[in-house]
Amino acid sequence: MATAPTYRLQDANRPEEDRMLWRMLVLPVLALALAGVAACGDDDDGGGPSETTAPADIATDAPSDGATTVQAIDFAFDKASIGGEAGSTVEIDFSNEGLATHTFTVDEIDVDLQLSPGESGTVQFTFPDESFEFYCRFHPTQMRGTLEPGG
Repeated sequence: MATAPTYRLQDANRPEEDRMLWRMLVLPVLALALAGVAACGDDDDGGGPSETTAPADIATDAPSDGATTVQAIDFAFDKASIGGEAGSTVEIDFSNEGLATHTFTVDEIDVDLQLSPGESGTVQFTFPDESFEFYCRFHPTQMRGTLEPGG
């Protein structure tokens, strides 16, 4: 009784092993490369962040005149932190550039300005001597930031 040589059995299975190796290694690499190319594609809006992009953590000191501009852009504020000198009078120029109604709310100092899409308004208050959170009442888990004294 003749037995098939081992090397021939291995050679017969080799194309299947090659296909499996190709599927396991090459396809994921190609998928990642295509995803990277798609992420870097032109979005025809000047290359800026999309309207639903969360804001960067940028502390913004209030200018000497006390005015600070804050924008609501869909479901994010354009500033995550607003710095100011404790006890100083601060003016926030708030504009709603998004498609939903938003608020600029600070519970501890009774600030609550509600704006419909496209509207803008101003709130004035004494900057607190401790950190307080500002947020949108309608989207509190997505839109929040901090008033930071000492800025």
